[in-house]
Amino acid sequence: MQSFLNLLVFLLMMAFLSNDALAVYWIDEINQEPENYQLTKADKTSVPVTIYKTLEHGDCIEVIGVKAKLWIASDSSPKEMLSRDGVSNKCIKEEKPASIRSSSLTEWAGRWLTNRIHATTSRTVVSLITRGEEGKGITIPLATQGGLRMVSGRRSLYISWQGGKQPFSVRMASEGSLKTVFERRNITDRQLEVDSVFLNEGIYHVEISDAMGMTAQNLHVVSPGEMPFPRLESYGSASSRDQLAVVGAVRLASQGNGWAFEAYQTAADLAPRYQPAKILQKSLENGDIPLPMPE
Repeated sequence: MQSFLNLLVFLLMMAFLSNDALAVYWIDEINQEPENYQLTKADKTSVPVTIYKTLEHGDCIEVIGVKAKLWIASDSSPKEMLSRDGVSNKCIKEEKPASIRSSSLTEWAGRWLTNRIHATTSRTVVSLITRGEEGKGITIPLATQGGLRMVSGRRSLYISWQGGKQPFSVRMASEGSLKTVFERRNITDRQLEVDSVFLNEGIYHVEISDAMGMTAQNLHVVSPGEMPFPRLESYGSASSRDQLAVVGAVRLASQGNGWAFEAYQTAADLAPRYQPAKILQKSLENGDIPLPMPE
């Protein structure tokens, strides 16, 4: 029965995505708060700028903040950057219909990300949080919504934590045999990337320690079929693939039961080159996990 439901959801999502191919342009990235941009509709009304907002025929978008930048993506042309230092505005002239998905899953995820831009890009806020962490014990905010859960296979593994005093040590061992999967010492950051580790299905113990103490958390590694819904796939541009990967990760993080950890893997993997993924990564690291999408 569960397999049938997963298949049904998958088919519905594919139908959903076929409609999305009609979208001409969308706002793919912004590096400042929404008030640094102005989006005017064909009827001269202004609407809020958000990540993943679909741009329709007659829409004109302008960068008005001095240090602000905005990237427009499309499935049919290279990504475009707007800024005050160069081209600062663009008006959409294509008359193709916009996607029906723009008002549901994609825009829901985009609004959630947009609302966290300040908290995840402010250097002052980040530095204050980092300095304050040293007086606290080690915690794993990613585990606050049902522990840690991810899909099995060979892949990079990303872990983050808060509190404690550097240097840190991280060890992961399988529950049954207590065999060490990996161990890292003298870590100076509160995050770790382990390249190309193979994880079978099962339970693993993750231990993070410093000179003062240690915290441990179980990691449940499950088959891909246990995910609440199939991954969103795109056969369009690289921008479309990145967008759908982050949208799917936001949605997955909202499911509870430890799935924020799997969503974090996607976000951390894309974060070095894709701003929305970095926003999601930093939010999850702080325990800011999305609630489920409203019905």
